[in-house]
Amino acid sequence: MAKSKILVVEDQPEFQRALTFRLKAQGYEVELAEDGCAADLCLGIGSYDVVLIKDVLSDGPAAPRLREWRHKGHQMPVIMMLENVAAEPEQFKSAHADGVIARPFAISDLILEIERVTVAS
Repeated sequence: MAKSKILVVEDQPEFQRALTFRLKAQGYEVELAEDGCAADLCLGIGSYDVVLIKDVLSDGPAAPRLREWRHKGHQMPVIMMLENVAAEPEQFKSAHADGVIARPFAISDLILEIERVTVAS
């Protein structure tokens, strides 16, 4: 039985594959979106327990998209995966991100963050 259904929004295929493999090995159900537009489509037809989204995607920064999701009523927990470690985590909190994690990260740290945000929601 899957722990949670996770939408991974990531534009780097190698990272998509590695993250999907590791999350599935931990019992999570995983769906992929290669950019923000694809994530919008996924959220329009499905529901997710958690969204993991890279801070800057090929079609733009994630923070404005997250604000739009919240405005549309999507309340699932969202964890921003920070590629730009110099970015201020507060800007993502103001976009209503529930958690942030700097890349690269250990899968154990990500699992802890997923558990933290799903228990809090």
